[in-house]
Amino acid sequence: MALVVAILGFWPAALEPFAPLKAVFLRGIGLGLLVWVGAEAWAGRVRRPGALTLAVAGWVVVSALATALSWSPRLSFVGELGQREGMLLALALAGLHVAAAHAHRDERQVRTTLLTLLLAGVGAALHAQLQLAGLDPLSADGVRTHAVHGGLALLPTGPLGDPRLLGVVLAVVLPVALARLAETRSDATWLVPATALLAASLVTTLAREAWFAAAIGSAVALAAALVAGAPVGRVAWTTAVSLLPALVLATVAASDPSVSQLAGSLDAHAPATREIIVRGAFQLWSERPWSGVGPDAFGFAYPRVQELALWRDGWVALPVQAPTVALQLLATLGVLGVLAGLAWVVAAGRGIVVAWLGLPAARATLAGLAGAFAALLLCGLFGIVGLAGAAMFALCSALPAAIGGRPALAVKPVRPVLPGVFAAAAVLLCVLELASGVREIPALTLARSSRDAGDRARFTPSEWRALTRARELTAWNAAARLPHEAALWRLACDASLAAGEAAGPAAADTVFLAAERAARRLVTLEPNRAANLERLGKARAARAAREGNAVLADSMDVAFERASRLAPADGRLLGAQGRAHLALRNGARAFEVAQKLIGLYPEAAAGYTLSGAALLLLGRDDDARASLLRAHAARWEAGADEQRAAVARLLERLEKPPAAGQKSERRQGPMAAPRP
Repeated sequence: MALVVAILGFWPAALEPFAPLKAVFLRGIGLGLLVWVGAEAWAGRVRRPGALTLAVAGWVVVSALATALSWSPRLSFVGELGQREGMLLALALAGLHVAAAHAHRDERQVRTTLLTLLLAGVGAALHAQLQLAGLDPLSADGVRTHAVHGGLALLPTGPLGDPRLLGVVLAVVLPVALARLAETRSDATWLVPATALLAASLVTTLAREAWFAAAIGSAVALAAALVAGAPVGRVAWTTAVSLLPALVLATVAASDPSVSQLAGSLDAHAPATREIIVRGAFQLWSERPWSGVGPDAFGFAYPRVQELALWRDGWVALPVQAPTVALQLLATLGVLGVLAGLAWVVAAGRGIVVAWLGLPAARATLAGLAGAFAALLLCGLFGIVGLAGAAMFALCSALPAAIGGRPALAVKPVRPVLPGVFAAAAVLLCVLELASGVREIPALTLARSSRDAGDRARFTPSEWRALTRARELTAWNAAARLPHEAALWRLACDASLAAGEAAGPAAADTVFLAAERAARRLVTLEPNRAANLERLGKARAARAAREGNAVLADSMDVAFERASRLAPADGRLLGAQGRAHLALRNGARAFEVAQKLIGLYPEAAAGYTLSGAALLLLGRDDDARASLLRAHAARWEAGADEQRAAVARLLERLEKPPAAGQKSERRQGPMAAPRP
């Protein structure tokens, strides 16, 4: 169940459809199994821990230490909403590993688990093909579209939510399928089309790291199968027939320059961007070389070291993880984490070698395991693997030692009631974790419905007020159901700000006060995250503009300045601060912020637009016109056509002389003029 849910599980209606549901089941099953294995060990039914078990225990200890020393221990314990790779997951993976090592008693059971892995991979590949055909019955974020040469390219994500993560699963499962096909006892009538589906779907992901990992892993699996005694003829024809559709598809794709361009710049990890993030990861590691910034805290800490170049070529989202698993470990768990992970890998590899040398009759099964293990290592070395990859590693690394069976152990005499107590404790822990998921998934489902209020131009003012008010109530309901999830409080704060802007004067004060309460809750949960302080600044700015409160205006500026120290290269943050000062009619301060933004990103239009608005407020029309002209000619963000058109209209009005007798009533000062 853990393996199947880690690969195929997702909830389309949730705010984050993929990682939270997978994590709920992995944690529930893994933690329950950890208690069960502990009970078995206490009763003497578990073998003495070997090098592999000790390596896994070391991994848990290092993760716990890094969590305690994390920049945000609360976040590192649970993990980011979109990943859930915190300390709880480390415990769950340890539980899955030791339980798999203990529960599998012979080769037949290992083959059953590998068959389960194969079928889950085929299910993911089939889902990807349905997405490409436009027939996905469970569309969530579905197919990713990328603009290439004026058109759109489609990349399937399957049940993983990311084409790279889908590629990891398919790259790991493909060697297992090829190794099983090489056996004379296997049924080629269904394995050949299943393997062809895996390979063809892998090609469509355009994940080059996964392609490379699949090629090496398949080569390892087939070479091992031949050494194990698989007929050369069978290996040749089954491999050729299974991979031929994928090879034809890859040849056609390679001849298309659009596909080559897309494969080279997939997602936010184009070579230039990837290099920037790599440098940031090393900088984070250099600040805490031994313990790192904490499990799953990469996205939390990265804004402090973000380079200007990350946004120079476009305003992109900040990374939440390093480009590779190795770098992620180095940045989040430090040198100790890398050593612990390396110890786990080496011990698992040694287990495969020992089983290969000691169990010649099981080499056909070990061939698939070796290929899958090699593919997983390469995926982690050159890319990310996600929750599914972590679950596959935890389980597959435990299987080789179980293939040869185990000697009978002397069982300690125990009181009859104690096994039942331990079993009940394991079930209770599993149920409690799943129950927390029962609260989490409905909350995320509510949050998704409140995420986007739609295009304001399509609604009348009264309709827009009703819509934003309903969105606010839904967002607050979701946050109340999951009060320790900061992402939901950010959503509630944004919804209240939007509702306050749409509300009439009588209701706006109450709504803006609610937005500030949500922002304060955010800062309590994560006081050192720039995005949380930014929301606090926005909420206080809205209240200050509405109430004319100079104290609130000062505290707003303090919140923005604290956020800027945590994210010194965040252009969006500076833009929000500048707009807040414009709303307060503080032209001088808005101009200062605009100059800082221009200094960071002189090629972007945002700083010049903000500067022009501030200069207009200060009554410096000629300077404002010059700044707005530079803004009109500068680089605009994608989707900013409406703002660019507004700047053009404003420039046209500035070119016209004022009517006779018309006087400018612009006044400087934070509270000197009515709210625009």
